[in-house]
Amino acid sequence: MKCLVDYVKAIEGATSPCEIVTSDFQSETKHDQTGSTIEITKRVHHFKDGVSIEYEREYDDGGSYPGCK
Repeated sequence: MKCLVDYVKAIEGATSPCEIVTSDFQSETKHDQTGSTIEITKRVHHFKDGVSIEYEREYDDGGSYPGCK
């Protein structure tokens, strides 16, 4: 059984017993009702052993709320 850290090492490009077969990347920009810009990025890494790990990041520029990024 492999540990999560082995998959993370492979994603980070470090030496790992896990092998990434393919990776998918999506990026989307939205605007909400307050005028803030929301950037969403999503990566899915597919490993040789059938495991898939998804990473999603959302960034809000805090347009209407400058102190609350």
